[in-house]
Amino acid sequence: MNGVIFRETLRRSWRSAALLGVTMMVMALYITAVLNDSRIVETFSQLATGLPFLLNTLGGGDAAFLVTPMGLINYGYYSWLILAVCGYAVYLGVCVTISEEERGILDVLLSAPVTRTQVVIEKTLAFAVLIALGVLIGHIGLVSMTVIFDSFRDTVDQGRLLQSSLNMLPSAWFTLVLTAALSTIVRRRNVAATLGGAIVA
Repeated sequence: MNGVIFRETLRRSWRSAALLGVTMMVMALYITAVLNDSRIVETFSQLATGLPFLLNTLGGGDAAFLVTPMGLINYGYYSWLILAVCGYAVYLGVCVTISEEERGILDVLLSAPVTRTQVVIEKTLAFAVLIALGVLIGHIGLVSMTVIFDSFRDTVDQGRLLQSSLNMLPSAWFTLVLTAALSTIVRRRNVAATLGGAIVA
């Protein structure tokens, strides 16, 4: 593996990772701005403590933790963003082979002295790096928002925020590899994307 395809994939696709990161930053701004309003937090706290059975049914977990600043960020930010990140991983997984085949790019790549296996491995590794880049950009945005807003500045553990952001990567990488594997088997974009999306859901 000489890394040419890896580097070229990064060069061609970094904008999509940047877009994911910016989207996560906007979501972080929205969530922290909303939760900075004490009235909204109080209303949500009353709802969470008053309906513990419903909260547990919906997967909200411990009501006492959920109404803390860290719990609110976990529920309002990470629980939704993991779906977006895994959806991005499905898109990239399909792009490993199927999208390239449909546009004729894969045939051009294979005309060079590289094997199909090398193309798949290097592109998958490059896409894994792009997913990490998008999550990192989003994390920087979230940390910035928690520093800006008073409600989170002294009450949020930045180490736990980093841990929560990093915890999204294994699921996203698994989704990427699985979708890439499916795309090499079924060789139909819609089928591979549907199967990958079904697993995410």
